[in-house]
Amino acid sequence: MERALAGIGLIVLAVTVVVLAVANRTPVTLTADPFRADPAYSVTLPLYAVIFAALALGVVLGGVARALSRRSKRAPK
Repeated sequence: MERALAGIGLIVLAVTVVVLAVANRTPVTLTADPFRADPAYSVTLPLYAVIFAALALGVVLGGVARALSRRSKRAPK
């Protein structure tokens, strides 16, 4: 029963991700210098790629923070 619920949850998550990607296909330009008319460091990506990259970075940084906080509690005294 738990595997069935997990499978249904994954299907719902996959459908949500696909809908988000299809709805946000418009290219956006990310730049390191927003004040120049012709920025030297910029990249144009679809909006869904920016959203997914931000989510992935947040998951990684959260995992690192969690690991570091647990490490300090495990340190021998």
